[in-house]
This record gives sequence, structure tokens and C-alpha cells, in this order.
Amino acid sequence: MTLSLDQMLRIGPFGIVALANTTVTVNYTQKAATVFGHKSPVAILLRHGATLQAFSPDGAPMSKDDIEKLCPGTWHRVLLADD
Repeated sequence: MTLSLDQMLRIGPFGIVALANTTVTVNYTQKAATVFGHKSPVAILLRHGATLQAFSPDGAPMSKDDIEKLCPGTWHRVLLADD
């Protein structure tokens, strides 16, 4: 599992960003190669000013500790993202 922080989307005073799991699979034979990619959200972070909230894809609240266990430094990085 490779987690990455997507680019922040700005909607009025809100910043929305997804922490996503990305998987790339490569298969090959002597005649051809195939590459498949899959990306799915693990957490959605919603920033309003200095306030940050996080939710799982099903809408359940996630804590700062939950996010930091998944991807250390993410909480601070989203809070400090350029406006």
C-alpha cells in the first residue's frame, strides 16, 4: 500500500484533500506488457482556517492520531498548506 496526499481542492473558505491508497500492477509476457492502476481514498481531510477535521470514506470521524498512524506528518502538512 502506498499512501499519498492529493492536491488540496479549495471551495470558498474550505480546503478539501484526500489521503489515498495507490496501487500499480505491472504484468508482462514476451509479447506484451500491461499496467493497471487503482486509487482509493483512505481519509478525507477538511480544513477551515486553522481547524482540521478528518473522515473515513464512509463518513465516520477520524482523529488526528488515526491520520498520523496512517501517514505521519499529514495533519501538520495539511494545516500548513498554502492558501
